[in-house]
Amino acid sequence: MSGWDDVARWYAVQEPAERASWRLALRLALPRADDVVLDLGCGPGTAVRELDRAGFGRPRWVGLDASPPMLARARALGGPVVRAEVTRVPLGDHSVDVAVAGWLLHVLPASARRRCLGEIARVLRPGGRCVVIVPAAPTSYLGCAARTVTRGLIGRGGALSVPRDLAEALTAADLAVRHDRVTHGGYTARVLLLTPRRPPA
Repeated sequence: MSGWDDVARWYAVQEPAERASWRLALRLALPRADDVVLDLGCGPGTAVRELDRAGFGRPRWVGLDASPPMLARARALGGPVVRAEVTRVPLGDHSVDVAVAGWLLHVLPASARRRCLGEIARVLRPGGRCVVIVPAAPTSYLGCAARTVTRGLIGRGGALSVPRDLAEALTAADLAVRHDRVTHGGYTARVLLLTPRRPPA
């Protein structure tokens, strides 16, 4: 059983701290009802719950995660889920309208982070978009305390760590940053809207 299998049991407890960043990410991505949305590292289905709360309806959402307990919780929300690594996405080229990588990239090793972004670029359709949520440096005592507690619960060094190589990884994947914003409600987060650099067909 992996560390993320253990985390699945209590992950929902800290989801309210992610809510502000998810709401901004979904506003930036603006998923339509007919969009195919790939949720990489979907966990227990946080993105789907936030889609429902925000009134976006339910696009053609596909959740992908390597943790069976996480997927079991996501599957209960409806829609297909796929057990796979985010570095080897079992979908065809240019098959996805929106890719979501919420609170994922910072827990990956640098090499896996680059492979994951490369997979996102591969599966996105021309004109598609991706939203990424990663931690930003906390600006308050409460934010620092929340980060310390979460790191202790998850037991992973990458938990809420700011990925320093993100700009280089995005460039290597040929993804362009269209919006880059920081949220302070709950966890301090950086939310990016990305699009492929290749022109739409």
